[in-house]
Amino acid sequence: MKFPYLPSIVKSIGGSMIIAALGAAIFGAPRDAFAEAPVCAMNVATQQVNNLFQVLTPVLNEAWPKVAIDNGLDPWPMVWQGDIKIGCKYGGDEFCGLMLGQCKDFYFHATAQDMTGLSSMQFDAPVEATMSATPGTQACGFTQPGGQAWPSYTNTCSYHGAANTMAQLLQPLVVSLEGMAVKAKCTSINGTKTYTVWQSHARCSVNDLSGAATMNQCSGTCASAAPGVALEGLQLGHLHFAAKNVTCDLSSSIPSGYGYIVNLVVPALKNQLVAAITPPIKKAVNGLIPPYVPFPGTCN
Repeated sequence: MKFPYLPSIVKSIGGSMIIAALGAAIFGAPRDAFAEAPVCAMNVATQQVNNLFQVLTPVLNEAWPKVAIDNGLDPWPMVWQGDIKIGCKYGGDEFCGLMLGQCKDFYFHATAQDMTGLSSMQFDAPVEATMSATPGTQACGFTQPGGQAWPSYTNTCSYHGAANTMAQLLQPLVVSLEGMAVKAKCTSINGTKTYTVWQSHARCSVNDLSGAATMNQCSGTCASAAPGVALEGLQLGHLHFAAKNVTCDLSSSIPSGYGYIVNLVVPALKNQLVAAITPPIKKAVNGLIPPYVPFPGTCN
C-alpha cells in the first residue's frame, strides 16, 4: 500500500503530529467500535470520515496559496467589467432635464481588476451532514474536474454523503476599479446621447468575505487492517460567498448632490464581484483535490 502524499504531510504538519492524527482517525476508538458495531454502522462511519477531514483539511489549506497563484487568482488581472443600473429616478431625470432631454438610462460602469487576497482563503474541516451506506463495489456519484470518473472502490461498507464547511479569507480582497463612471443616456429632439456625469477610479476592499460550502464525498471501510477507512472521492459542490461590506478610496470626489449613488451602487457591486469570483475558486479547489485523494489510501 503506497501513500504518496505522506512525505508532504509529514513535512508540512510534523511527523509525530500527523502520525498521531492518522492513528486516531483510523485505528483509534472509532476503529475499535467497528469491531463491535453492526455492519455499516452510520454513527461510527460518520465519525471516522470526520476524523479524516480533520487530517486532510490542513494539507489542502497549505497547498491552496500556490494553487490560487498558479490559476491566476492572486493577483487576478481581470475580474469583472460591466454596468450597474441606478435608475432614472435617482438623478437621471434631473440630469437629462438640464440637457433639455428625457432620461432613458442612468447607470454605473466600471472594470474590476488586479485583485489580490484570494490566496489567503482557508477551509474549516468539513463535518458530515448526510451519509448513506451500500455494501460492495461502488462508484462515486460525481466526477473529477476533467470529467473523468473517480475509480470504483470496493469496501466492507461503501458510503457517500455531503459534509458542510466554511471558507474564509484571512485578509481582505483588494481590487482596483478602473474606468468607473456614472452615465446618463438622454433622449431629445436631437436624438439619444450618453453623458458622463462623474468619473473616477478607486481602490476597494471587500471585507470579511466568507463562504458556506458543501463537500461531496464517497468513502468506505476496508476489509483489510489498513488504511481502515478511506475517502475514495471528494468534490467541492455548493459554494456561496458573502461579504460584510465594500470600502473604496476614490481618486476624485463625488459631485455635490450625487453622494447617495454610492449607497445604491456598492451593494450591487459587491454582489457582482462575489458572483465573478465564485466559479473560478470552485474550479481551482476541485483541481487541488485529486492528488491527495484517495485519502489516506485506497482499499483496492
